[in-house]
Amino acid sequence: TGEYKTEIRLDYTTGRIYIWQRALKAFLKKPFLGYGPQGDRIALIRDKTNIPTTSRHIWDNNASNGLIYVGLCAGILGIIILLSIYLLFLINILKSLFVLKVFKSNDFFIKNSVTLIIMFMIRSIYENSFTVFSIDFIVILISFSYIIKYMEKNNSQVRD
Repeated sequence: TGEYKTEIRLDYTTGRIYIWQRALKAFLKKPFLGYGPQGDRIALIRDKTNIPTTSRHIWDNNASNGLIYVGLCAGILGIIILLSIYLLFLINILKSLFVLKVFKSNDFFIKNSVTLIIMFMIRSIYENSFTVFSIDFIVILISFSYIIKYMEKNNSQVRD
């Protein structure tokens, strides 16, 4: 006869919290330079044998978070660079929203560019998103380029 043990946990992150805990332990082993390209896969596969079978949902070796991914790949330096990029995006998004008031503009592309960057920045909490070279990354670059061009065109309103 087989016995089944059922454990009820509320986890709205589909195991990501547990993956991030494992990632933090791996990060602390190599905090300065990380594990290199695809560092999340290298770091997280190492401890798969330590995961009990009742926790199969966290057997993933994908960081599922942009900041954690960069930390595992490039260490503290990578985190500093990514946070600088986030800050650059945030400053320009805030300028476009509050100084240029882009959503009052008739420019369809500027509205979508701002919306896409905000969406991908929020999405990077639960996905690697634009930290991995992907279609997200290309969309972010094109959107950010358009915002910069829009700001240059409307430079008199952007000056500090």
